Amino acid sequence: MKVPRVAVSAILVLTVGTYPAPALAATASQPSISDLVAKSYAELFEVAPTLELPRREIEDYRRILRDRERAEERELDGRRRAIEDRIRRAQDDLKDLNRNPDASHAAEDRRHELHCMIQAITSGLWQVESPVIRICGYR
Repeated sequence: MKVPRVAVSAILVLTVGTYPAPALAATASQPSISDLVAKSYAELFEVAPTLELPRREIEDYRRILRDRERAEERELDGRRRAIEDRIRRAQDDLKDLNRNPDASHAAEDRRHELHCMIQAITSGLWQVESPVIRICGYR
C-alpha cells in the first residue's frame, strides 16, 4: 500500500515532536526530517524514540508542510473552478440549443455531444476532487 508523502510527514512530525529535542542541528548520525520522511512507517516507529530533533527544525518542517498543503489546495481550487466554468458554458450552450425549436439531425447531434461533454467534464471534476476527498474524508 502506497502512503501519501504528506501523511508520512505529518505522522513523523507529530511522533517526533513529542520527544525532547536539544538545540543541535541534525548530524551524520542524526538524520534530518527531510531524510526521515522518505522512510516507511515501520522504520519511523522504530527510530522515533531515539531521535532528538531540534524543535526549530520540527516547527520549520510543519510550516513547510502547511505551505505545501495550501499551495496544493489553491491549485486544486483553480482547476475545480476552471472545470465548473466549462460545465456551466456547456450547460448554457445546451439551454440555448433547447430553446431553439430546430429538430434537425445536426441539432440532435449537437445536443448529444453537449450531454456527453458535460458528463465527461463532470467526471474530470470528480477526479480533481477525489484525492482530497479520500485523504481528508470530505463528502
